[in-house]
Amino acid sequence: MKLLSSLACATGLSALLLAACTSGNGDGCTGDPLAPGCFDPTPAEPTIAYLGSDNGWISADLFTMNTDGSNVRRLTTDGRAQSPEWSPDGSEIVFAHWAQNFVTSSLKVVSADGSASRSISDGWRDHEPTWSPDGSRIAFHSSRHDPTGGIAALYVVNSDGSNVVRLNERGGVPGWSPDGNRIAFGSSSTGVPQIYVMNADGTGEVRLTPEGQNQGASWSPDGTRIAFAGFRVNSAQDGIYVMNADGSNPVQVTTGSSSDLNPSWSADGRAIFFTGTRDSDQGRHVYSVTLADGRIRRIGSAAGEQCCPSFKRPQK
Repeated sequence: MKLLSSLACATGLSALLLAACTSGNGDGCTGDPLAPGCFDPTPAEPTIAYLGSDNGWISADLFTMNTDGSNVRRLTTDGRAQSPEWSPDGSEIVFAHWAQNFVTSSLKVVSADGSASRSISDGWRDHEPTWSPDGSRIAFHSSRHDPTGGIAALYVVNSDGSNVVRLNERGGVPGWSPDGNRIAFGSSSTGVPQIYVMNADGTGEVRLTPEGQNQGASWSPDGTRIAFAGFRVNSAQDGIYVMNADGSNPVQVTTGSSSDLNPSWSADGRAIFFTGTRDSDQGRHVYSVTLADGRIRRIGSAAGEQCCPSFKRPQK
């Protein structure tokens, strides 16, 4: 259960979502937008990185798969992976890596095929890494400044591990905007988890979500919207939400499940991948919701449990 500490049917969709949801995307995908070839420019190569566990999250490893759940590849074997994210060029995946004591964690990068890895940090409490759009820097949250490990703040480091800079006083689960100018993140500085945004240098912090509890901000590919997991007093309003990048017009896109977490946009912005417990086995699995019609489906049928998807961006 230690690993889960880091994990944290649409109705009435507004023009905010429908504007990005057309019947075709110019590449012949006029049917199911999740069909192989619509998101995968080269379906033979995996496009989703995720965590998998076969022992109830006592341990987890890093995997990749196609958007239809095929071509599953295991990239790590020591059971200590968490929070993966693809590099902008699709050649590497950054992830947090637990120490053997499962108390401290560091940042590592592994090649897309798992053949090579390198360390970005070592021996700290570093979690939830996310790449800058140009691949030169990695933002993450860490309690390396707090000997008790109780208060996390946001940091940024060069992708080679040099020049670590603290950005703010408190924050978690960062998400870098596609233009590289802003970072969205979660924070409990007011006592309740909310979504904030700030400039990439740590200045200009603004709260975006006004109510409930909210976490896991993920920018749309065009930078105009942010997806997040929201929790309300009425459990029917728990689920994945999408709002404008300025916090306006929040829209619920999955309903009735407080287990819907870890949203990650598809490359064309027409669907959101997330972690949920919607199957009869009550295990965590990766799902997608198509924004045009609210259709939810499980991705793949691998044994065990899966979580924390990260979508690979197509290369131009």
